[in-house]
Amino acid sequence: MKFNLLTAFLFLSLSCFADNIVKYKVEGKLTGSLKGKYAYLSIHSNSIQKAQLVQATIVNGRFVFTGIAKSLDGDYCGATLYLSNKPGFLHKDIITLMKERDYDFRKLVLENYVLINVAHSLQESVVIDGELNNINTLYQEVTVRRRKQDDSLRKWYNAEIIKFKNDVDQKQRIEAEYYKGLWEIQRVYDEGFFGLIRQYPTARQSQIMYRGFYQINKIHNGKYSDALADIWKIMPESYKESKAGKECMKWLSETKDDSKLKEGLMIPDFTFRPDNGETFSMKSVRGKYVLLDFWTSWCGPCRAEHYYMKKAYENFKSKNFTVLQYSFDTNKDKWLKALKEEELPWMNLRDMKGWNKEVAGIFDVKGVPTNYLIDPDGRIIARNLRGEALEQKLSELLGNK
Repeated sequence: MKFNLLTAFLFLSLSCFADNIVKYKVEGKLTGSLKGKYAYLSIHSNSIQKAQLVQATIVNGRFVFTGIAKSLDGDYCGATLYLSNKPGFLHKDIITLMKERDYDFRKLVLENYVLINVAHSLQESVVIDGELNNINTLYQEVTVRRRKQDDSLRKWYNAEIIKFKNDVDQKQRIEAEYYKGLWEIQRVYDEGFFGLIRQYPTARQSQIMYRGFYQINKIHNGKYSDALADIWKIMPESYKESKAGKECMKWLSETKDDSKLKEGLMIPDFTFRPDNGETFSMKSVRGKYVLLDFWTSWCGPCRAEHYYMKKAYENFKSKNFTVLQYSFDTNKDKWLKALKEEELPWMNLRDMKGWNKEVAGIFDVKGVPTNYLIDPDGRIIARNLRGEALEQKLSELLGNK
């Protein structure tokens, strides 16, 4: 299973935030099918202490960790619990350790005493004693649900893709539904975290999650700006006046949609010079509604969009609509192979340089897929239409098929 980077980023943000010394004891009991010879406790780093990875031997289904942890701002410290059949892992081996159990882990808040029962997975383990871990458990449950949904969707995809391996149209449908499902899982996951932040705004875990979303928001051009601004209204004054709170407000004011090509602007009159030696000017498609799409053969979400693009093309090609695709593929053979597999009926060009900074800069392509819907005058109508949104927009403009 691939580890979700957003999940990793947010939960690693639950690290130590207290000017405090905790003499902790974490006791674990294996009460179900999950077995292991060793338990590992990863204690998160901060400006006071370095990250640590502590090993304990599991004897008769029990393990115990004891030690001292330091943290910042008069608050508590976070850690992560793992199981393994191998001894001797060091902190530098943490990724290898995580992979051994397919990223099954349990986030904890270090307290004087924490008792945890482990039945069938660490992620679903139950903390019996440990007051500070109660809210942390709620956040853990959101992650567990997400993992189950990811696994279920992946199993469906693997079964369906084998079933229709020789049917191009069905394969494209399955790819499209798979990525649509992933985006829906991500949406529900985000809402789960935002719901907990709203419910427990004074909890330190919530405040750390809130700050984590601000950092992710910067990367995603303000994706979460509205939700973060709304939650800010209910955050406690003590947090708003804190260094972390003031940082969040600074980030929010700095996080803006910096897209150079917005709706209403003209698409650049650029002449492409693809690897076939023939130039192609954007002026040559004036007079038509055009979807200009930038992609690569190795981009799964790009190829998943072909299902929706082909439907839109078939339904509206008789109404003055066409598609122009431009690939940043470095490997020409892989690009040609993808074209053959996808059976794309419109013009497709490839940049001989692969990722061409000039083209990417002119058309504001920060990543793929990126697309623009352009009107017959060359004006941008919409940007980054995904899924059914393309066909819905064309229906508004051109009427039903």
